[in-house]
Amino acid sequence: MKRKNAKKIFGYLFLFMTLFSIDRLIKFLVLKDLSYKNWSVFKGLNFYLILNRGVSFGLFSSSSSTIFYLLTTLIFLVITLFVFFSILEYIRGTNIFWHIFIIAGAYSNILDRFLYKGVIDFIDFYIGYWHWPTFNLADIFIVVGVFGLLGGMFKNVYFKKN
Repeated sequence: MKRKNAKKIFGYLFLFMTLFSIDRLIKFLVLKDLSYKNWSVFKGLNFYLILNRGVSFGLFSSSSSTIFYLLTTLIFLVITLFVFFSILEYIRGTNIFWHIFIIAGAYSNILDRFLYKGVIDFIDFYIGYWHWPTFNLADIFIVVGVFGLLGGMFKNVYFKKN
């Protein structure tokens, strides 16, 4: 039993470190190579560096340091609560695979806030003149994790074994 538990924990830690490291590496390269330019990958996708001081989609973005630090503190507290919730779920025997995606993305973005006073966003997806708000890989990890959790909840509610 303990060996199986150790394997699971190692697997979760490996997944976390892989996702976190990929995002950190990509952000390092973006900072190094895209600081002063826009790179058009193909029509509909640009890589363009911005520093997001708000939350998703730039909401609550402000040049005020007070607002930035209050927002960062709130985000950090929410992430910390989610980590504790995930640990409790793991202890109960729940598979926390999708939780790890959310945690890895959230920690990488919060690290940006501490290091750069904003989140490094660079993926600019657009159709015609309509641009989706700029985002990063960590945001993708968070969204994938949320959809994974929702899919699991949907499966448990509608396809429960009797």
